[in-house]
Amino acid sequence: MRINIFIVVLCALGVNLNIWAQTCNDSIPYKKPNEQYIVNEDNTITDTETGLTWMKCSLGQTGEDCSGGSLLLYTWQDALQAAEAHEYANKSDWRLPNIAELKTLTEKACFLPAINETIFPLTSSSYYWSSSPVSNVLGDKTSSIVNFEHGTISSVVRTQTAYVRLVRD
Repeated sequence: MRINIFIVVLCALGVNLNIWAQTCNDSIPYKKPNEQYIVNEDNTITDTETGLTWMKCSLGQTGEDCSGGSLLLYTWQDALQAAEAHEYANKSDWRLPNIAELKTLTEKACFLPAINETIFPLTSSSYYWSSSPVSNVLGDKTSSIVNFEHGTISSVVRTQTAYVRLVRD
């Protein structure tokens, strides 16, 4: 109980909880083992199961280990525009993944973040945009996101900000 209260207080003070190390449960079989991915020389990752090629780093991060630059937050509309304008690894057909594609990156054996951090280093334990709109009482004003804290899917208003990892076919 004390730890939960401590976490709530830290969040209220604006403390970034992403500084906590990823935790994985080795008794749960890994859904996304290293062997499923091809790490390409151009700092992209090919998922051999889906055939998709991902940017290794989230938008704003640079370097082989994604430690350069800084994570950038985007509204949904800005994320779509950034994807359309983005050129990386001599390719210009990068796009925002749909929710099913983005969900394939989640690793259920891990949390904080729920992703294979060996393959996708320094991924934020937070929200990442998908291109998938959501129909609800707010009309067309929400879109699906994956929260990489635990790998859950939800939807948020498009004017909120989230992180972006781009994909290509």
